[in-house]
Order: sequence, then structure tokens, then C-alpha cells
Amino acid sequence: MTITPAIGFTVEVVLAFFLVTVVLSTAVAGRAAHLAPVAIGLTLVFNILMGGALTGAAFNPARALGPMIVTGNLDDAWLYVLAPIVGAIIAAVVHLGLSVLTHERPAAAAAPAE
Repeated sequence: MTITPAIGFTVEVVLAFFLVTVVLSTAVAGRAAHLAPVAIGLTLVFNILMGGALTGAAFNPARALGPMIVTGNLDDAWLYVLAPIVGAIIAAVVHLGLSVLTHERPAAAAAPAE
């Protein structure tokens, strides 16, 4: 199966979105207590299972760019740099929006001022 750059970009955005959403909802918001690492780890496993065969499931620019630089194949480097950033921004906006809707204070705002 051939994956076009547009489909690869979309897959990488979704993978990053899932990972950042879980990190923000568990570890940052403190909702999962001691189970946050389990939730994050399972998200990584499912991301790899879902995207591994399609794009390599890098969702980390350093992990993708290292082999590209070594092999000299930088054709789709933009995809692996921009997609995780876009996915993370979308996840942060959604998380902030849901926090506002549920009247929760975001973690940065919840910290006491010094």
C-alpha cells in the first residue's frame, strides 16, 4: 500500500494528537494519579500498532529525522517535523477548550502565584 505525503501527514497529526491528549488529560491535569504512565504507555503502544505500518509511527521529529539524515533521504522531512507540532497544538487547544467548558482551571493557571 502506498501512503501519500498528505495521508502520512494526517496519520502523524492524529498520532501526535492522541499522545498529547492523553499526556495533558492524565499527567498534567492529575486526573489519573499513579496510572498516568500506564495510560501514556498504552497510548504509545496503540499509536505504534495503528501507524507503524503506515508511516513508521515516529510522532517524534528527532526519531524520524535521525535515520533520514543518515541515509540522506530528506524528501518528506517536512512531514515528520510539522505533523507532530500540528497534532500537539490541536490537542492543546481541544484540552484548553474542554477545560473551559467543564470549568476546570488549566494546570498552569492552577499553580499558586508567588
